[in-house]
Amino acid sequence: MNEAASPETVAEPEVATKRTKSKGERLFDWLVYGGIAGVGTFIATVPLTYLLKHTAAGGVWYQKAVSGVRGLLERGLSKPTSAAAAEDAVMTTVLMMGGNAMLLPVGLAEKHKVSTVNGLNTILGDTTPTREIEQKPKQTWGSLIKARIMAWFSVFATFTGASWAFPQTFATFKHEFAEGICTLFRKPVQVVKEHKMVPSRTYLLGQIGALDLFATAAAASLLYVGGHFFARKQEERRQHRAQGHGATLADWPDRAAAEVSITPGAPSATLEGTRRYEGRAQDPAIVAQL
Repeated sequence: MNEAASPETVAEPEVATKRTKSKGERLFDWLVYGGIAGVGTFIATVPLTYLLKHTAAGGVWYQKAVSGVRGLLERGLSKPTSAAAAEDAVMTTVLMMGGNAMLLPVGLAEKHKVSTVNGLNTILGDTTPTREIEQKPKQTWGSLIKARIMAWFSVFATFTGASWAFPQTFATFKHEFAEGICTLFRKPVQVVKEHKMVPSRTYLLGQIGALDLFATAAAASLLYVGGHFFARKQEERRQHRAQGHGATLADWPDRAAAEVSITPGAPSATLEGTRRYEGRAQDPAIVAQL
């Protein structure tokens, strides 16, 4: 479109992005991303990962998944490297399951963010207008899912990098953390099973918890930062289209029709959309853009 944007139209997005968060929005972020996406994910992940890796049925699935990924990676990597990468990839995927389950409550909370933040502001005595909250970019299911995908790569890179750069330190951390959990709950580190000494369930849960500390911290941070980044980009694209860059007649039928000058008596031309205009457009570039 050739219509120039008014000063108010140009300044509005810039002012909105500079506004500080209200008390209700800050509390909302802490509850949703610190509570649900952080603590909630950690609580859900530890037992879920144990079921998918250390139970009879889960262990069979886990080993098959590792073998399948290792087979794919061996086409381009050495066997030791592919084995380690396959283990990290499957473990990362399993650890992400708890966070994936938390996407539902996080997404629902974001859907009702405006009303929730308004309620929190009322309780906390914050007088921020509803309009300011509504103008900020909104998280969508798409932005949340993109953030989870980004988090998967981040967690995988963290595990792989730590295992490669600090193999002994990383293994020692997992072992000492698991031992500390056993000591805390007064549980044995090893138990006898089928005439063999094997790690106890508490010890295995402790090792999962050690890994989940890294995974949850990275994933929750990226869910917030990455999700809002993708939501902001989506909002910028929407505003860009609304200002006439790449808009179609379906987006702005009345505005598009007003910018097309018609010559009476000229051959008829049908423009895309729901209306028919008799005459010929004076500016072919406008018609092409529409």
